[in-house]
Amino acid sequence: MKDLTSKLGTIDGGRILDVATGAGSFVLTLDHLLKSYDEVIGIDSSNRAVHAGKDKFKDNAKVDFMKMDATKMDFEPNSFDTVTISNSMHHFNNVSEVLQNMMRVLKPGGYFLISEMCQDDGQTEAQQNHIKIHHWWAKVDACFGTVHNPTYTTAEMKNLVSTLPFGELKEFSYSYPMENPKDEGMLKHYINTMDPYIDPLKDKPEYAHLKEESELMKQSIREHGFAPAKTVFFIGRKPL
Repeated sequence: MKDLTSKLGTIDGGRILDVATGAGSFVLTLDHLLKSYDEVIGIDSSNRAVHAGKDKFKDNAKVDFMKMDATKMDFEPNSFDTVTISNSMHHFNNVSEVLQNMMRVLKPGGYFLISEMCQDDGQTEAQQNHIKIHHWWAKVDACFGTVHNPTYTTAEMKNLVSTLPFGELKEFSYSYPMENPKDEGMLKHYINTMDPYIDPLKDKPEYAHLKEESELMKQSIREHGFAPAKTVFFIGRKPL
């Protein structure tokens, strides 16, 4: 992660577009790690996310959020110096279209940043619990009609990135250090989020199976703990 942080610290972001920004958690990362930037526009299809982002960054005049479909971005070609997407690619059924549209609005020579958690084998039991609970959330979301697919493997991410015409591309992978994967407060937090997440499904046929699955995950979290899964990070540049 030190190499990635050092690389980000050399980037002048200029005008940045963060796609599927949610409440702007990755915008906060960019604010902390980039050498500089002029402005950030975060777009998301959720009104709730846009309002949360505006509230979070209300004291930062260089950051703004707007509701927009990532497949139909209302921006001119070559209008951003940097485009980014973080932990959101698995929320699209047409992710290739989103990536191509991001490339369209990126200036020649501009930076394209992609960050995504991965479900690769070989991770610790605590990290596997992160992956399992995330995939369980995806199943629950699907019952409400929300697009939420399983996370990618690193190999799948590489295949997606290979479709983009980068003139330069660097790949990084890391796992956030977790000093105590069995911290009681943290485990309680994740376990306590599960029932309220699934309770609205009580009248649906999927509820019984998802409830059973959630109880097994709670047991695994208590036994093995919880730690962030591996993240793969790509820094590409659009050819001049």
